Amino acid sequence: MKVLHILVLLLLLSGSQTALAQHTKEVAYDSLTDIHYYNFIGQNYDYNRNSQDGGSHTVAIKGSSFLYNGWPKGHIQLDNSKKLHVYLNYDVMEDNLVVLWEGKETKVTPPRFWINNREFVRIKDQYFELIHRGKISLVKQHKARLDKTERNGYNDAVKHDFEYFKMEALMLHMENDDLIPIRLNEKYILSRLPDQQKTARAVVRDKNLNLRQLDHLVDLLQSLE
Repeated sequence: MKVLHILVLLLLLSGSQTALAQHTKEVAYDSLTDIHYYNFIGQNYDYNRNSQDGGSHTVAIKGSSFLYNGWPKGHIQLDNSKKLHVYLNYDVMEDNLVVLWEGKETKVTPPRFWINNREFVRIKDQYFELIHRGKISLVKQHKARLDKTERNGYNDAVKHDFEYFKMEALMLHMENDDLIPIRLNEKYILSRLPDQQKTARAVVRDKNLNLRQLDHLVDLLQSLE
């Protein structure tokens, strides 16, 4: 699976130079440390020396921009509402769904897809994991970033050059299609439900809900239907 984001990596590798990628290939993977090793061959132009230098680099990247390692089996929703079972994976950094079809990796943009019993829906041209569907739905946004590893005296044993960091954010998807970021905190959540705050507060009290827990938040939203 191709997980190297060429443009980002070239900028990190080239600094103030302009670099043109010619070939990138994964040459090894250490499953114990989750580190991918890539052979990067490019043609760099150094404006300071007014010279061109072609070179080969080995780059070690920890983690992946994809939700899962490998190709889990899932299915996508077609335009006719039928489901197509395929091998697929979700690139959370680029917000792309990639399917493995006839030996080729292909980007697709279905309205919905399922992967390992997790459902994802497309809202405002972005994918969100659906936690609860209702008048007020609960969704989770997945993101990732690729950071360069800074070398210092405290991390000399670190062997990778870059590392992916993944992040998640919970949001309420309202009936008017608004997306409202939330935190698992009672005061914060109730403040995001101004039209139903009194009812929501009563439900929390009567059911003894702890809105620091995701399943309790789902229980609240179900009770507000």
